[in-house]
Amino acid sequence: SKSFYVFGGAGYRFLYDRGDGSGFYTRTGNWVFLPLGGVFKYGKMSLDLEYDLIVYGRFRSNLSEAVSEYSDLVHTQKGYGLLLTAGYQFNTSWGLYAAYELWDLDETEPETTANASFVEPKNNSQSFELKIGYSF
Repeated sequence: SKSFYVFGGAGYRFLYDRGDGSGFYTRTGNWVFLPLGGVFKYGKMSLDLEYDLIVYGRFRSNLSEAVSEYSDLVHTQKGYGLLLTAGYQFNTSWGLYAAYELWDLDETEPETTANASFVEPKNNSQSFELKIGYSF
């Protein structure tokens, strides 16, 4: 209907992380996910709820950049994402949107190099967004 609809699809997320200094190393993450959600509309206002189911997640830790005796490791990572967006459509062209995004990633299984085990820890990231949109 015009006031409610559901959606699904496919998504991809990439992360590059590199600290400064001699003890840091490059970490890259790749996730393929299925966004599933619904949109509620009431007049000029809208509310989007989205759940992102990770179906493939890999995290690469380039440990050799910090310690030459270590090999680079690739971890499998599971988790999910959530996205909540509230919007107001001023007219057919302009809209204002506020969003909250959360990614909650599980701790990886241990991987071993040079007789040492490493995990990518459980973590989450959050972001808050404010968007102004123009349709043309």
